[in-house]
Amino acid sequence: MVKWWQYCGLVLACAVLFAGCSSGPNSNNPPGVQLTTPVEDSTKPSSIGGTIFTLSGSMIDQAYAASVTLSGKADAGQDYATSTLSRIRGGYQFVNVPPGVYTVTAQAHAAYDATLIISGSIGGVRARGNIPTLMANVLVGDPTQATTLVGVVRQNGQPASGAIVSVDITAYTTGYAQGNWTDKVAVILSQTAGSDGSYRFVVPTSGLHYYLAAHSDTSMVANLPELTGLTAGATLNNDFALATALPPSYSRIIPDIVAATLPAPTADASRAVHITQLALARALHAPATRLAHLERVAATPRPVTRDLGSIVENDLYWTLPDNDVGVRGFHVYRAAVSTGPFTLLGSANDPYLLFFFDNDPTLTWTQHYYYTIANYAANGQTSAPSSIIGVQPLAPITVTGPADGQTVVQATAAVSWQPVPGALAYTVLVFRDLPTYNALPALEPVVHTQNEIQQNMSTLPAGTYWWTVSACNAVDPNVATAASYSAYRKMIITAP
Repeated sequence: MVKWWQYCGLVLACAVLFAGCSSGPNSNNPPGVQLTTPVEDSTKPSSIGGTIFTLSGSMIDQAYAASVTLSGKADAGQDYATSTLSRIRGGYQFVNVPPGVYTVTAQAHAAYDATLIISGSIGGVRARGNIPTLMANVLVGDPTQATTLVGVVRQNGQPASGAIVSVDITAYTTGYAQGNWTDKVAVILSQTAGSDGSYRFVVPTSGLHYYLAAHSDTSMVANLPELTGLTAGATLNNDFALATALPPSYSRIIPDIVAATLPAPTADASRAVHITQLALARALHAPATRLAHLERVAATPRPVTRDLGSIVENDLYWTLPDNDVGVRGFHVYRAAVSTGPFTLLGSANDPYLLFFFDNDPTLTWTQHYYYTIANYAANGQTSAPSSIIGVQPLAPITVTGPADGQTVVQATAAVSWQPVPGALAYTVLVFRDLPTYNALPALEPVVHTQNEIQQNMSTLPAGTYWWTVSACNAVDPNVATAASYSAYRKMIITAP
């Protein structure tokens, strides 16, 4: 997990571990808990969503304001296409999608070169009527530095139409640029094999490790050897032969969760994205011409006119500490009260996909949310759900001073904000001089507790600074289950 003080993309990642366990296949739900799983209705529209990630220079980040397109053919035969933009932490969602099989394509600016548009796509994404598909993740990278992974999935010698194929790509997170040299994250991409059992991934070559796996509704998970040192422009063929699944034995699910209240996609957020890009470019030792261009772009970012208000995103993570050959995926349920009914929010249709980002646009910081997760197996059995996880998002932060872009005298320099109900700690991140940006904070971040709502900046030398404040619902941000983040603000400090 990224350390609380590290600057990773636009926000910090904070999570707390809750212990939960499943009592085995076909066991009863906890007393009073009702799970509601909709029956697929092919006459009703679906939704498709996920997260857009970028991969450049072996660093993974979440793409903000990426262009995302959904295209394909509905089961009824008509062509269908629509587009949107990704949100602050890379989330996107399409609603009212007719049932069918689609491709999600995304384009974004490269972190190390704002003049380079990087792209990526994921095919074989199925919209299943009224059952949402919300983990259609896309990894974008330099199209000139990509490898194509293809193959055929077979079971009992026949093409395994509809089998799930996944590629697990590991790289450094952006925390690497801030000195966290061992912090690695993985992006898992999944697609449905075609009628002939074929699959096709186009992946950037700058990842550290690549793992392929496949399974069907009745098979064991088949893994191919790890792939490393991929060559740009190459095509690698890897076929799968699936074996019949063994009876499932469910592992206990241990979930984590964090609720993030994020600033609206505004010009301030856009500016912060460019600051991040510039920091990464310096960490990657980009050419001077690219750095100069990024400095100009960061100083005058493109405006973002959408005003969606503050955004709430609830991120769920879980682990399976025991070896389990029977799990095919996970169902995630959400409720407004702790006793339910819990309605299926979506499924992670891969045994290695141990996270789920709930970026439903209807989420609000005024509402409690409760989640539970269940395993499902090849024979259709579902485990008892995990322990119920409750979370209350924090309200948006209101910054009280100084005004964005204001000049302040060094001796009295300070930043302040209004208290957030339910917050027990605040942290301010400060970065120096946008034109000569340094990836490390200008001050060692300090955790403010006991309703402290101001930080003295008088020790900073004269210069231009960018700062943001975050609130969390724990004295130790490492164990926070909810956090709220402000947009970045500019402050100019002058000597006496």
